[in-house]
Amino acid sequence: MGNKKYTADDIRIVKSKGDLAATVDLSRKAFGENMLSAARHALEFASTLVVNDLPDKLRYVVYLGASYDGNPLEDREQTFPDDYADRQRWFFDSDEVVELLWREGKVPEWINVYVESEDGEYTLIRLECCGRYSDDVNHIYHAHEGRAPFHVLGPPAPPDYGSGGIGEKYDLYWNKG
Repeated sequence: MGNKKYTADDIRIVKSKGDLAATVDLSRKAFGENMLSAARHALEFASTLVVNDLPDKLRYVVYLGASYDGNPLEDREQTFPDDYADRQRWFFDSDEVVELLWREGKVPEWINVYVESEDGEYTLIRLECCGRYSDDVNHIYHAHEGRAPFHVLGPPAPPDYGSGGIGEKYDLYWNKG
């Protein structure tokens, strides 16, 4: 591999094709388990990145319709117009989130998950959801990560993050002036 520098452009977004599709379970139970696993992983990952203390108790903010959905829908895809009128919704437990996002077997095709904030008692997990829902595993992203359709990210980092070296941490609220 040599001294190649990798960038975000090197990361492939993988849909559930071929063998990976067989590993995607879109049942309500599996979806809920994957969501909890992704939220816990986002909390653990964020704690390695930020100086803030992140409580173990979780709350959720769901941002609906985070994708461009102007292209024609494919077979078994669906959008929900009401999602675009009230995009941001707050929840106190994961069951409420599953109730919103698991719709008669259809789920958002991808969901980005990361820590948004904390209040000393709870850590707020943000879920940014694709506006397209499907029950076709071939439309679902992030199967290779083991908790499709969830994709765990770190919280937004300052523009100069990484210049301080290994182990550098930043304030979760760096951009809140």
